[in-house]
Amino acid sequence: MRDKLKKYQSYALPVALIIIGALILWAQITNFDWLGLTWSFFIILPGLAMLHVAIQDQSQKYARLIFPAIVVLLTGVILLYQTLTNHWRSWTFLWALYVVFFGVGLQIYGRRIQNKNDILMGRNLILGGIATFVFLWMVFELVIFSATFSAIIGYVLPAAFVSGGVVMLANHYRLYRLESGITTEKIAQNETKRGVSTYSSSEIVSQQSDGEADFSRFNPNVIVDMPEIKPIDIDENISTEIDPELQRKIDAALKGDIEG
Repeated sequence: MRDKLKKYQSYALPVALIIIGALILWAQITNFDWLGLTWSFFIILPGLAMLHVAIQDQSQKYARLIFPAIVVLLTGVILLYQTLTNHWRSWTFLWALYVVFFGVGLQIYGRRIQNKNDILMGRNLILGGIATFVFLWMVFELVIFSATFSAIIGYVLPAAFVSGGVVMLANHYRLYRLESGITTEKIAQNETKRGVSTYSSSEIVSQQSDGEADFSRFNPNVIVDMPEIKPIDIDENISTEIDPELQRKIDAALKGDIEG
C-alpha cells in the first residue's frame, strides 16, 4: 500500500506541471490575461517542488523540508483564491489554515520517522486549526463584515465617544466647583481669624458740616471678630464697710487738699 502511495506521489509533480503548462498555453492563444490571475503559481510551484523532494527522499535527509514546503504551498493557494475572488479580507480567518497544514505535515513527518508523538501532535493541530478557522470565519464573515454590524458600529461607536467625552468634562467641572468652594471657605475663615475690617473708619463714619457724626454708612457686618464683653462678677461676701483707720486717713487727705 505504501509503495502504491509513493508511486502515485511520484506522478503528482509532473502531472501538475503538464496541467499548468497547458493552461498557460491556452491563455496565450485566447489572449487571456493569465498572468494577472495566475501569478500566485510562482509561489505554488516552488512549494510543490519542495514537497515532492521531502516526500520522495528515501534517506530522510530532506524529510524536514516538508514544513517550509507546506507553508509556501498554502500561501500560494490562498493568494490564488484571493486573486480569483478578490476576497482579500479573508486573511482575517484563513491564517488558521496554516495550523491545519502544519499538523498535516507533522503527521506525514511522524509516519516517516515512526514517531507516535509527532503523529498525535499533528492530529491535535489539525483539529485545533479547523476549530479556529470555523470560529474566526463565523465572527468575521457573519458578524463583523456584515452590513448590520457595520451600520450599528457607525452609530454606536461615535455615540460612545461623545458620551465618554461629556462624562469626563462633567467630572472635571464638578471637581473644579468643589475645589473652588473649599478655597472660598478657607479665605473666609482666614479673614475672620484676622479680625481686621477691610474698611477704614472714614468709610464707616463720616463728618457732617455741622460737626455731628454721620452713621448712615455704618454697616455692623463690616466689624468682624469683636471681643465679647463679659460682665464683671462682684463677690457678694465682700464687706461694704470701710475700716475706721482707713476712713480717717482718707478724710485727713481730703481735708488737706481742700485747705491747700
